[in-house]
This record gives sequence, structure tokens and C-alpha cells, in this order.
Amino acid sequence: KLLSKSKYLAGLRCPLLLWAYIHKPSSFPEVSQTTQHRFDEGNLVGRFAKRLFPRGIDIPVDNFMGNIRQTEKLLNIRKPLFEAGILCGRLYSRADILNPAENNTWDIYEVKSSTGTKETHFHDVAFQKRVYQQSGINIGRCFLIYIDTNYVKYGEVDPMDLFAIEDISSAVEDASIGMEDRIRNMLSIMDSQNSPDGIIGDYCLSPYTCDLKPVCWESLPENPIFELNGNQAKNFLLYEQGIRTINDIPSKISLTRTQAIQKECITTGKFHIDKGEICSFLEKLEYPRYYLEIKTINPAIPIYDGTRPYQHVPFQFSLQIAEQPNALPVHHSFLANSTSDPRLQFAEKLSQLLEPHGSVIVCDYQFKARVLQDLSLAFPRYQKWSEGIIARLIDLLSPFDDFHYYHPSQKDVVSFEKVLPAITSLDYETNSIASESLTGTNFMDLSKENIPVDEVASIRNNLLTRCNQETRAMVEIVKKLTELCIVE
Repeated sequence: KLLSKSKYLAGLRCPLLLWAYIHKPSSFPEVSQTTQHRFDEGNLVGRFAKRLFPRGIDIPVDNFMGNIRQTEKLLNIRKPLFEAGILCGRLYSRADILNPAENNTWDIYEVKSSTGTKETHFHDVAFQKRVYQQSGINIGRCFLIYIDTNYVKYGEVDPMDLFAIEDISSAVEDASIGMEDRIRNMLSIMDSQNSPDGIIGDYCLSPYTCDLKPVCWESLPENPIFELNGNQAKNFLLYEQGIRTINDIPSKISLTRTQAIQKECITTGKFHIDKGEICSFLEKLEYPRYYLEIKTINPAIPIYDGTRPYQHVPFQFSLQIAEQPNALPVHHSFLANSTSDPRLQFAEKLSQLLEPHGSVIVCDYQFKARVLQDLSLAFPRYQKWSEGIIARLIDLLSPFDDFHYYHPSQKDVVSFEKVLPAITSLDYETNSIASESLTGTNFMDLSKENIPVDEVASIRNNLLTRCNQETRAMVEIVKKLTELCIVE
């Protein structure tokens, strides 16, 4: 049983997580399509970073021991090494880039697809440094290579401009303090047949939701305290005080207005509605009403000229237009081809449909406004049009964000997928909308080489269907809110 950097980072986060990697690998979910896309994108970023070292040697990783043996031979050549694996006792490390430096030392360059440094990066590199040095390789400085979001693509992507390189040597030294004891403890955990106690803590959710959370949290009672709207850190404090559910919150604990509404609804099983506020919201919706959904891709490495890393590039919209009360909405849609920059055609098509008056109803106002603003910057002739649309945007989720309507089935989440079934008879999971998070990934799949024609047609049809269902659902939500206002 080897301790690698990924397992070391798991052990830092939670002993049970480390133990499960060794003894209960079946506890972890299968890699989803979205996660696999993230992995693939990280690999692509890594390949671009290697171009910063044109004399580098790429060491194959398909054979574990073969990679280690080849690394030992190539260290004598003193050239940049990619994926140089080292096995030292039970410790194993493989650096993204090991670069020869002065005084017979080597510098570690760790590549991340992030846009800056994080504390976990320092521990990541500290472990690598420890393994290399223990095996007799002198490590000089440590660097992090990450995405520079100020980069704008014009022509071929230049890695020198795409990446920022930061010296993290000092932070790595700090992260190394106490490592000897931590490694000893982790090896003991790995060797034990008995699992350590799984203690619920904020590390279950940070820096991202742990894969073991469904396992560790399955014993929590219904309406757990962690579903209380607001500050999650406060919820963990309440949990440590023995308060396990929202129903158990004693009256002496001060709650915000939204938390009080949530507790009342969960206790009674009834939904909450502030008709006055809901009616005021509906009065803002002017005809013609435009129900708009926009889909985007945001690749780490820009695809189109004039775009930045992780910039959201719109490639699809669905638009339901209700000209007047009781009129059936008319649906319009656009889905770009996958071979060229979709933004100009997107702007042209959408501008032809959106008249200069009427409310534009969206979910997630801030995001949609940013996408439209970026369009105006890329194509100045659409600036006035874009500004006019942004001024007319109305966020459909705002009455739910403000708890003017709340249903206990929403839990602590104010999102389209939670609001839709809570207020209408539509089920988010069974209406194909649940795959929305895959939309950008599916669109990117269309650009793959040798993809069968029938598969292209199927993907495009699914993209159009899902987006159409989402705007239809938005119409239904407004319809239901209107009915609730009328009912006495």
C-alpha cells in the first residue's frame, strides 16, 4: 500500500477518506461524464504547460515500474522531465515537471487548471518535494503554473501568455512542517483493518463536496441542521452543540427571517407565500414576456479568438415569447454548429427576436447579464442592444431567493431544479432538464473527430429538447405564481 500525493491530500482532509481509498474503494461513485470532462480538460492544460519546456522529455505513465526505472535513467541527462515518478519506500510521487536547476538541484513545477494558488496546492507540492529529497534528489525551488485569466486568445494559443508561474517555495516549506508525523499516521491508517471514526465537519464540503459525503451523512435524520439556509459555518457550530435537525433548533437561538420561514415550513409541512410580494413581482413582468435560457461553454483554454480562459461563450438559446395575457407562448431556438465561433450568429439571431420593449425573464440574472455584456464587448455594434436587454432582465428566482415563496421540499437550495417541482407538477428529474450540467460538455463532444452522423443528430436533438423544456418550465412557474396570487 503506497502513499501517493492524492492519498496524502485525502489524509489531510479526513482520515476516513484515506482509509476508504485503500479498504473500501467501492464506496466511491463512478466517474461522471462531467467529472471526466474536468479530468480531460486538466490533462489538456498539462499538455500545454509542457510546451513551456521545449527540451523536455515525456516519460510514459502507462507502466508504473517502467516509468520509475526510466526516471532513474533520465535524471542523469539533466533535461526537463515530465511525469518523473519516484518510489521511496512506501512513498510515491510523480511531478508534472521536474526541471534541472543550478548547483545540481531540480525545481518542481506543478501544473493546475485553476486561476490562482490554493492552500491544498502547497501541501501537494510539499509531499512531492519530500519524496524526491528522501530519494536523494536535491530540490531547489517550487513553482505553480496556473491559468492567467487576463490572457486573450488571438491566433494560436501561446503557453507563455496563457499561464502564470508563481514561486511557492516559501509556502511549501510552511506546509512541510509536521509532515513526518502526518505521514507516519497516514501509513498507520492505511494498514489498519478498522476504519477511523468518521466525524462530520466543514471539510466534508470544503474545498469541494467529498465523494464520501453520501456515505458519511446517510445516518443524519430528516431535515438535518446543515440544510438550514445561511451560514454553513454556523450550522456546523449548531451541530457540535448537539442540534441535529432544523426542528430541534431551540427558540433562544436567533434566526434570520428566511431561517424562521424555513423552520416554520419544515415543522408544519406547509409552504410559505407572501402574496403581496409575489403580486408585486408579477406586476413587473411586462408584455411581451420573453422567457430566455442561454447555454454556454467555458473552456480553460480558449477556443475562439477574442475570448479569455473560462469565459462563458454562448452557443444556444431557447426563447418563449408570450405577446399578451392568456396567449400561448411561441417558441424560438438557436443551436450553433460546433466548428466556428458561435457568438456573432447567436447575437444576430437573438437580436432579431427580442423587441425593444417587454420583460426578459431569466434564471440567474448576474450570469445572463455577464454573458450579454461580453457579447457587446466582442461586437460593439450590439452594445446598445445588449445594454437595453440587460436593463430589462428580471430574475425569475428572485421571489424564491427572498423566500417570498418557500416549500420545505426545496431544503436550503434556491435553484431552478428545486423550485420547479416545489411549485409546479413538473418533475425536474424526469423532464431531461436534469442533464443541463452536461449541456456544454455535450456541445463540445460535437467537435470530436470521427463522431458518427447519427450521434451528432442525437446530441443536437437532446440539446434542443432540454433547453426548450427549461423555458417551458419557466412559463409554468410564472403561471403557478399567478394562480397563487389569485387564490384567496
